[in-house]
Amino acid sequence: MNYELITKNMRKIRIIDTEDDMDFLNGLTAYATISHAGMFTAYFLNGVAPHGIQKTLLLHPRVEDLGRASVKAATEIMYREMPREFNGYDLWKRVSSVLERDMYADTVFRRMRELKEEGIINFKCISDSKSKYEKR
Repeated sequence: MNYELITKNMRKIRIIDTEDDMDFLNGLTAYATISHAGMFTAYFLNGVAPHGIQKTLLLHPRVEDLGRASVKAATEIMYREMPREFNGYDLWKRVSSVLERDMYADTVFRRMRELKEEGIINFKCISDSKSKYEKR
C-alpha cells in the first residue's frame, strides 16, 4: 500500500498488482481517487481497460504514482459521472474537488470544448445564461 497516496486528490497511477481477481488490470494506467481505507476508485480513459471497464473499485492495490491528474482528464471523468442534463458549475465543483485545487470555471469549460472538438465527449448547451448542458 502506498500510504503517501492516501488522499481524495485524483492521481494518475499505474496498477502493479490488484491482489484479487482483477489481475487483468495489472500494468494499466488509470486515474484514481484513494480513500483512507485503502479503497481506490479507478477510472480508465480511451477504452484502455478490457471488458469495457470504465470505472472500478480496487482494495489495497500496489500502484506506481505517476503524478496529479490533469484538468482535462478530471473533466472527462467527472463529465461521465454527471446526469444527462447538468449544470456546468456542478461539473466545475466536482473537478475542483477531485483535484483539490482552485481554478476558474472557464478552465473546466475550455477543457469540455477541447474534449468535444476531439470527439471524446458530446454535449449541447441548452441554456447559456444558466450554464445548463445536455449530453448527446
